[in-house]
Amino acid sequence: MRATVCKLCQYAVEGHDGTYTLAGIYNRAGVSGFPAKVSALTLAIELEFEPAEGGRGYPIRFVLVDEDGQVVWSDDGEIETSSEAGPRTATFWILRRLDHQIEIPGPGFYRFDIFIGEEPIGETRFYIEQA
Repeated sequence: MRATVCKLCQYAVEGHDGTYTLAGIYNRAGVSGFPAKVSALTLAIELEFEPAEGGRGYPIRFVLVDEDGQVVWSDDGEIETSSEAGPRTATFWILRRLDHQIEIPGPGFYRFDIFIGEEPIGETRFYIEQA
């Protein structure tokens, strides 16, 4: 399993026809002061899995680290892959809304790491500064 897309955006939604819309994709943010909570923050991840990985649950972990590698925030969850993929790879999306949930201690580079179990499967980086 791997993340084929991992983006930070202001808003993400699944449409009624199964399409996904990501709006306000960014890798740099400005805030009025620190510590700061970003008001519009969604982590959008497309996961690709092999047929043998379908029809099962997996632990997922989201970890935000600063430029020194210190953990700023983390959250654990569970995902369920579809068994309907058949003999081909399949994908699904995770739209993790984080509005006002994460306190950013200061300016600098940050990285979201995504793990399935202990295996890193994707990441995205961003820079935050005082506006």
